Amino acid sequence: MPIVSRRDALLRHLRPFARGSARAGVARAYLLGLVALGVVVISLIPSIQPLLQNGDSAVYNDQVDARQLGIRTTHIGYIALGMAFRALLPGNTDLIMNVMSLVVGGFGLFAVYCSALKLSESILGGVLAVAIVAAIPAYLRGMALSEVDVPLAALIAIAFALRLHARLVLSALVFGYAMLVSPLAALALPAFVIPFSTARDQRLRLRGEARRILIFGALSLLLYGSVVLLNWQDYVFGGRGILHAPRKAFDLATHVQRSLTFFRGECGLLLLPLGFGAAFALWRGLYGLVFGTLAVLALSLLLGERFIDVPVQLPTVLLAAPWVSLIVIPRWPWSRWVFGIAVSVIVVHWRASAMTALRQEIARLADERATYRAVADSSTLPVVLANVNGFEETNRLERIVFGRTHTGRALSRNEMRRRCARFAREDFAIWFVRPPLTPPCAPLGERYALSRRRVGGRVLGVLLPRSAAH
Repeated sequence: MPIVSRRDALLRHLRPFARGSARAGVARAYLLGLVALGVVVISLIPSIQPLLQNGDSAVYNDQVDARQLGIRTTHIGYIALGMAFRALLPGNTDLIMNVMSLVVGGFGLFAVYCSALKLSESILGGVLAVAIVAAIPAYLRGMALSEVDVPLAALIAIAFALRLHARLVLSALVFGYAMLVSPLAALALPAFVIPFSTARDQRLRLRGEARRILIFGALSLLLYGSVVLLNWQDYVFGGRGILHAPRKAFDLATHVQRSLTFFRGECGLLLLPLGFGAAFALWRGLYGLVFGTLAVLALSLLLGERFIDVPVQLPTVLLAAPWVSLIVIPRWPWSRWVFGIAVSVIVVHWRASAMTALRQEIARLADERATYRAVADSSTLPVVLANVNGFEETNRLERIVFGRTHTGRALSRNEMRRRCARFAREDFAIWFVRPPLTPPCAPLGERYALSRRRVGGRVLGVLLPRSAAH
């Protein structure tokens, strides 16, 4: 039978939850999904602080502060989301962006639940599917520390749930918006265009499915294409445009290794229930769903893994997670407990490990922020950060200390050496991010003296003009 017409079966399964009407039973089933979502979100609230995941997060947050939509337009949807939350919520943008990721990521989890409920007519199956995603370290991290990856994966999951529920127009528009969050959303397209049919389904006509695919493509392209046309120059030719986005040369062996590393590190034991879920989906004749998701996996491996430091397989996991609900077979009551307990044991173990890793990262970033905010507050002279390494650290520390990036005051040792003449003429407080704690050139050594200061629980080296060193 077609997935999109299983309402009667769902109502029968949910009858025990009804109090007076089948509609009330459905409402209670989705309410239970919101409760499961709430448990995950509440568990992450202590991790929501004004912290930055990486250098890109710092740059994006700058754009949100400045209300700039005309640069880095390949992520214009992400910036627009941040601006909307910034307009609604008071406070620090770094904190608000993390709240945004928590909220959008939470809706992504609810979408996984809704997809699982539609596929299996099982509330327990839906909860297990949510639990799978909530145990993925990359998803937990992205819900607590804002970046493009989790909002992208969440919007794809939302669009997919709407497609399963025959909300074609909304699904197309959400998918079009996901493309605006990142053009990498296009890698998930096979999951939406491979027909949602089964081997035993004789009523579904290919003509009707083709019509739905055309409508989906036209609407999503209308939304996506309109915004791209308005920002064509930057979208294609800008510094982060699609022609200049950092990427590696195509190397199939390397791509396979990266995807394997992701699935081993992020899913690990969770691959067992996902694999069983795929087998049950095939057994039930849901070939379109399985092959569509496998096509997403293959496209992400072939094309997406060229983009470094991007978890391109994360949407694949969210699309596959609802399969787990199919393990819970309504006509085999004992299977609910056997499979439910087995999957729960795996999920609890894996999520505990993921939460431990997240807490450690949050503690490290919070300590870093506290230290460098104290540096900014304790310095009466203009601050310069010395011995800073790379794009990530430069932008993150600039955002913490100066409130914005691209200040030109977070420098590597070589950059400090090239600019020694300026620093020798003017007065600065030059704080060392790491050793060596020595002036990078003779003029600085003559005019500045090295001091050691305890700041934020750390002892840091700082060069101060000799007149101000004591």
